[in-house]
Amino acid sequence: MTSTTLVITSSPVGKHSVSTLLLDDLLERRSKTHPHERVVVRDLAAMGGSLPHVDGTFADAIFITPDQRTVEQQQGLTLSDELVNELIAATTVVIASPMYNRTVPSSLKAWIDHVVRPGLTFTYDEKGRKGLLSGKKAILLCATGGVYSKGDGVAEDFLVPYLRCILEFMGVKDVSVYRAEGLAIDYEGAVRSAKELLAVEN
Repeated sequence: MTSTTLVITSSPVGKHSVSTLLLDDLLERRSKTHPHERVVVRDLAAMGGSLPHVDGTFADAIFITPDQRTVEQQQGLTLSDELVNELIAATTVVIASPMYNRTVPSSLKAWIDHVVRPGLTFTYDEKGRKGLLSGKKAILLCATGGVYSKGDGVAEDFLVPYLRCILEFMGVKDVSVYRAEGLAIDYEGAVRSAKELLAVEN
């Protein structure tokens, strides 16, 4: 069975972004170690306005069964259903993200809101919340101007802990994190260190 890697990238500067640079490096390595792997790429920044933030129609529709939804509600979930199906089908999920104002870019937050769906990616039972995407692996490629993995910056990091939390909420517990951090301090050193870790572990 062919494995599938779903790539989520969100930097609006595209090829000029460090998170995309790390992504290209990772995918090149995986093309050699996983030659038969299928890769699906969602460039959220490139989608622009076609990835809307969720609205009232969406919020009402996800909490009722498909047969109860109006035509408008069904249409409002079309893109969300597509994104959820991509996520469910993936063996590995790669999220490449810069840090914006201490957290994820708004396009990535919009994607998260579309894929965290009751009954599809998580549910609740008598024991509490249960993620439905167990067995998947996630790889986070994060680029930050400052240092947030240690020291005073840890308390201000709402990027990596948030992404870990969301993935775990949906049942994805195998998460590897690669940071190009301190880019504003030592750009070349930060990129080099991140690439070296990718080379060793991938």
